[in-house]
Amino acid sequence: MILQTIDTAPAQPKLRRIRIIKALVYKDVELYTYKYKDAQALPTPQQADAVAADVAETLDGGVMSRYLRFRDAELRRLLSAYLQDGEHYKADDELGLDEMFVYPLALSPSFKDVSLRPLAEYIHRYLVWGVLYDWYSGMGLERIAAKYKDDLDRVEEDMMDVLRTPSIVKKPLQPFGPAEKFR
Repeated sequence: MILQTIDTAPAQPKLRRIRIIKALVYKDVELYTYKYKDAQALPTPQQADAVAADVAETLDGGVMSRYLRFRDAELRRLLSAYLQDGEHYKADDELGLDEMFVYPLALSPSFKDVSLRPLAEYIHRYLVWGVLYDWYSGMGLERIAAKYKDDLDRVEEDMMDVLRTPSIVKKPLQPFGPAEKFR
């Protein structure tokens, strides 16, 4: 008689952590808004100055901080199935511009660690493009805001694709290559 043990315990998730430095997010937002200001033919220097974000300016810094906190909240809602439970988060409405965002993730055991770096980049871009969308929407610049909304939707989809467990179903390759070769 052969005894066989079947492990019925669920596989333990991979615990990983992504840290996003807020100062780098703010810097990217400033760079994008500055370049947009340079590329546009705005009628007055005051209008050009209003379009370009400056985190060191009290008003701009406060607005950007609120937008970034909102995007962080949206991101945490999107990632809720992957965020690790048991961590204690500090939550307040302080308008600080320092520190970093920390995303402790509980991922599938089949998650490939090489995907962690691209995921961090997607999260960074999600935050930057979200702030840019909110910034330009708040100014009534709907054309440029719509561009960042499209970017935001695309990076959100890409980010969620990285997080999903790889499918066990493989797509078959075309047996003779692309059809364009035979025209």
